[in-house]
Amino acid sequence: MRLTKRFFGGIGALALMLCGLNGCAQHELEGTIVFQSSRDGNFEIYAMNADGTNPRRLTQSNANDIRPRWSPDGARIAFASDRSGNWEIYTMKADGSEQQRLTNAEGTNTSPTWTPDGSGILFVSTRDTINGEIYRMKTDGSGVERLTRDSTVKDQPVSSPNGRYIAFVINDRGKNSVAVMDVADHGITTLTQAGYNSTDPVFTRDSERIVFAADKDGAPEIYTLSKSGGDAARLTWDGEGARNPSLTSSENHILMSENGAVCLYTLKERARKKLSWKGDSAPDWFSR
Repeated sequence: MRLTKRFFGGIGALALMLCGLNGCAQHELEGTIVFQSSRDGNFEIYAMNADGTNPRRLTQSNANDIRPRWSPDGARIAFASDRSGNWEIYTMKADGSEQQRLTNAEGTNTSPTWTPDGSGILFVSTRDTINGEIYRMKTDGSGVERLTRDSTVKDQPVSSPNGRYIAFVINDRGKNSVAVMDVADHGITTLTQAGYNSTDPVFTRDSERIVFAADKDGAPEIYTLSKSGGDAARLTWDGEGARNPSLTSSENHILMSENGAVCLYTLKERARKKLSWKGDSAPDWFSR
């Protein structure tokens, strides 16, 4: 992955790149954040305001509840839990009520994300093979469909906003790379090199670029590249191990986690603000 400086050649160039991230609209920083936290001993799902205020616990179990993801309308949250003794996919309302188990299959079922129209959920399962494959199901758990069929280990699927692509992580001989699949023909293209780890992909709102974490330069930082693998650029520069990027309501900010904290990173100033720091990670932003 060759990093290009043209995105950072000036305010105008930076604004164009950020336009791809958030659709060029100017917004106040407003939203609600869900995240996982081990602050109470095991992982539970929490929510808080965009500025880190009003943290509230949404799940209450003796097991681990992880990887929360907002539905497109913000009404429900998908997450994975091992509360049944096996990793399964669940959903709940935004306030933590009406928790519903969607999967009931042998093998692990993890990494849920919503399809852009809110009618389905992508997830990873080992139900049919020892390596994780990507599946899609309806939001009530019915209509399970297997989308990938090869020997690589897969994780963290996410759909593009236009529904045409799925980005995900593949593990090849211990190294993680970001790949993208064309939903129409299921063709898969690996975008990042296997010499370093790339994880946590998320599409920009125009479906043209992918934001992700990579340890190419040492500690993980947040990068972006086109869906075809070109025009790569580094977005964060704090050296604190940035992971789990999530787009916000502002083109100048990225939500992320690092070292047990959820942080808001300001791109132009290259500065971060810790919103919570009690064993917190895997944040997801909903603008409202």
